[in-house]
Amino acid sequence: MERTGEILAFQTVKLAKKLTTAPLAGSGMRWMEDSLHFTGRFDKRLDFSVHLNTILINNELALAVCPGELFVQLQLDWKSKMALADVKPFLLGYSWSGGNWPGYVADVRSAALGGYGADQGDRLIETGAGETIMTRQLTNFYKLNGLMRDQPGPTGFKPGSQWIIKPFDPKGGQ
Repeated sequence: MERTGEILAFQTVKLAKKLTTAPLAGSGMRWMEDSLHFTGRFDKRLDFSVHLNTILINNELALAVCPGELFVQLQLDWKSKMALADVKPFLLGYSWSGGNWPGYVADVRSAALGGYGADQGDRLIETGAGETIMTRQLTNFYKLNGLMRDQPGPTGFKPGSQWIIKPFDPKGGQ
């Protein structure tokens, strides 16, 4: 066992010395800082300033950085929406960068069904905050990769009859 470990270590060091790295075309990192404001679910006097960070690394890795404990359904929904983006998505909960700590962040369904973290406690964030947070993370991702426009588009659009949807006639008539 010791001999096998020594051989493995030797070969690993030998290989590591031969490795080189080259910068990737289009490599880089872009990020956005954002914040959202919410009230409490039961106590409307509570104010939650939730700070978010969205990071895109080499157009391959997307990080959604959120404070609090996001219920798993929010994470799964965000990840399924990110699957269309051809990046590796990672959601980093429990990550605080300022504002107020939101604690448990339930999805609407879990808030309705109740249970630990969903409707038990007097310092819960308002219902729907989780979906709003994840939608903002998705929007910020699309802004970072250039798919979300800041201005109306596309240019050159001309309204007219070519955009009117006509019923289909299987007999070939119009």
